[in-house]
Amino acid sequence: MGEKQPNFVMCFIAGTYDYKSVLSGVKEVMPVPLVGAEAPGGLFNEDVVAGKGVLAAAFSFADNRFALGMGGGFVSGTDKALASALGAISEAEAGARKDGYEHAGLYIIAPNSYPLVGEALFSELSQLSETFEVISAGILGRVNEPSFVSVFWEGDTYSDHLAAIAIFSRTPLVMGAGHGFHPICPLRVTLAKGNLIKELDDQPVDWALKEILGKRGVKVEELSNTAYAEEVLPRYQLAVAHPELPGKFRAFLPLSIEKGGLRTNAIVEEGSTVWFMEASEEEMLESVDRGAKEAMIRTKGARVMGAMVNESVIRIHLLAENYAKENELLRKHLAAPFFGVGTVEEVSIAEGIYPAAHSGSMSLSLFTAPGVAKEKDKG
Repeated sequence: MGEKQPNFVMCFIAGTYDYKSVLSGVKEVMPVPLVGAEAPGGLFNEDVVAGKGVLAAAFSFADNRFALGMGGGFVSGTDKALASALGAISEAEAGARKDGYEHAGLYIIAPNSYPLVGEALFSELSQLSETFEVISAGILGRVNEPSFVSVFWEGDTYSDHLAAIAIFSRTPLVMGAGHGFHPICPLRVTLAKGNLIKELDDQPVDWALKEILGKRGVKVEELSNTAYAEEVLPRYQLAVAHPELPGKFRAFLPLSIEKGGLRTNAIVEEGSTVWFMEASEEEMLESVDRGAKEAMIRTKGARVMGAMVNESVIRIHLLAENYAKENELLRKHLAAPFFGVGTVEEVSIAEGIYPAAHSGSMSLSLFTAPGVAKEKDKG
């Protein structure tokens, strides 16, 4: 960072490390406020993709302001945990608005500690969309395995908490997003209960899946086997098209075939039309290219200081060794440092984005400042 003093640092740890020792080491080098979390899904930046390691992202603001917050009791009361985290942020937001910082973004780190956590968190965060033009939440953990994930605050670890970072800016704070699963066919949900789909097109779910997946070599009768389902189902998703944003989908996961239906990680309404989707490497990369371009346009020429990415562990797994191609696209479009973590769900609320809790997506948040990037900054 040269001679710049960081304002705060975000730290993510993937792997079996002594978290407090790592945090102590980071704080020794950068004695500033620290927030972060355990990242079972791995981490990456513009140079490295790692299943294990430590990522430290230091923020140094000359033109922007920030505020940090943390709330506990996340499992028993998501609303109360969020309200607690936003307590200090609300006061900072009022001061920033008064001083002419018209743009605000809210970035949440949350654990995948109970079923349908994305739905609950989106419900709470959507109420803040008039205050923050960008709201992004990365839900960390393991797919279909609700469990406590350590959240970092200063040098300590907390198991039932969420963390919040607010950034206030005089230039637009924007988001880009992408999925990249290829639509196969639309299906009408004719019977559902919560997140259990019982009938599609007036047929039992297993009949409909046999018709679709059987043609793709999937042994549908074996999807009740957890190991086989975990191998096959990540290649597929269900998606709902946005009624007013052409080409924008909310995608969610088929988690398991159970007696009586298909369990997903989203609440599905009867009568809705869902698209059955299949992973496509080409379309995944195209979605990143398109999402980054759209985000850059929304900056309205402001200088991009850096970016944070919440990326589904499913996308990372499916792209495998070709994930480097995605990094190349982000480097080309952003011409700025970026970092990211592997997530199990991504809550995204911003202009041009389907506002929802997504699965299998890439959510790209850009931080901007006054001025236009110089050529030498684009290396």
